[in-house]
Amino acid sequence: DKPIFMKDMESMDSAMEEFNYHLKDFKIKKYLTLGNHERRMFRKEDSNPTFYGMCQKEFFGNCKKYDWQVIPYGKYLMLGGVGFIHAPINPMGKEYGGKNAEIQIANDSLHDLVFGHTHKDRDWKATKIGDKKFIRVVNVGCALPMNHVEQYAKLNMTGWSYGIVELSIWDNHIQEKKFVSMDRLERVYG
Repeated sequence: DKPIFMKDMESMDSAMEEFNYHLKDFKIKKYLTLGNHERRMFRKEDSNPTFYGMCQKEFFGNCKKYDWQVIPYGKYLMLGGVGFIHAPINPMGKEYGGKNAEIQIANDSLHDLVFGHTHKDRDWKATKIGDKKFIRVVNVGCALPMNHVEQYAKLNMTGWSYGIVELSIWDNHIQEKKFVSMDRLERVYG
């Protein structure tokens, strides 16, 4: 519904403006990897004449306004030999999911990977034969307010992890990972 969507876009604009404000004069590249929710929004827009053109125009307009490079759904952003994606896609063309998603992804992957689709903080290394000794898959959780559960998941046991992840990458691998909870961030930065 349009009013709810416009509130989401206002929230997105406000968050990106705040992010830019705190960057001050630091010139860094900013990336946004599209996920299943954006894909769903764009499909709804394409099938509904009253929405047609509105969602993508507003969404991509905000990204352009704050100089965020958008990575399409299902495509990897490769940084330092590590792939970043919201929802990794399996050989059948579906998003990986379930209790053991990290294990399945690591077994199928040819490079280290970072994703957040299942909203859980998990870290998995799969041993490989050959030059690549291992593949590391890090699921970064979600940066929602502590203990917030989205309406679509209210009836599920989520096990979501609320926080941010700091990664150190070199030699084409994720070498170090540190999870910082939203609770800690709110206590430290208020």
